[in-house]
Amino acid sequence: MKTLAFTGRELRENRLVWAGAAFTAAMAWAWPWLRHLRGGAPEGTALAAVVAAHLGCVFAVAGFLAFRGIPGDLGDRRFSFDLAQPVGLGALVAGRLLGAWLLAIGGGAVVLAPALLGGSLPWGHGLGLLGLSGVLALPVLLAGHLLGIAWRSRSAWILVDLAAAALFLRSQAALAQGLLRKGGGWLDGFMLGTGLLLVLLLALAVGLPLAHGRTDLARVRARQSLVLVAGLAVITAAGCLLAVFARS
Repeated sequence: MKTLAFTGRELRENRLVWAGAAFTAAMAWAWPWLRHLRGGAPEGTALAAVVAAHLGCVFAVAGFLAFRGIPGDLGDRRFSFDLAQPVGLGALVAGRLLGAWLLAIGGGAVVLAPALLGGSLPWGHGLGLLGLSGVLALPVLLAGHLLGIAWRSRSAWILVDLAAAALFLRSQAALAQGLLRKGGGWLDGFMLGTGLLLVLLLALAVGLPLAHGRTDLARVRARQSLVLVAGLAVITAAGCLLAVFARS
């Protein structure tokens, strides 16, 4: 229940998201018709504009709220009042992130509403798009939180993260090329597995540094970086094992 209380507070504090989503919906609906009146975009581009506006709204809201919310509270030491009450840091963080996710999905639903109610977008397709964007918003939310911590801390750990990310991308590209030369049968599983492991790593990098109730930004950032580097190393090792198995 305490988690839901923090979720409700997040929804109340960022209620302007609904107004922004309504404005985005109006612009997405009006823009293709305005261009059509001027002899520009055909009528069929209205649906494409709504879908693009929906995805942009979901990802922008999720990333912005995660980047600004908890990292800002940690940097300004605003957690002291909440943690002085009988509440855990885990409930606070989970509630804030859940609230940001609900705002992102709710804003995206508002953008889709005119197309759904007007019949230009079938309900089945609209709900499927909303579900897909909701799933994709999760890694955006987690990444926004991590980037917000990194930005607020401005520590040298960012250099460690960048070096680890560069090595990881290089190794993953080499592994993908090797699997592709073997016929590409393993490539789809490799890409899907890597993506799922990266999402899991993002979740661990968000949760583990805060697991002991530490709210010191510098310490949280250092632990975050260590989790990320170790996780990227594990994912790379798993990819190497898969490549060896595929060659045998």
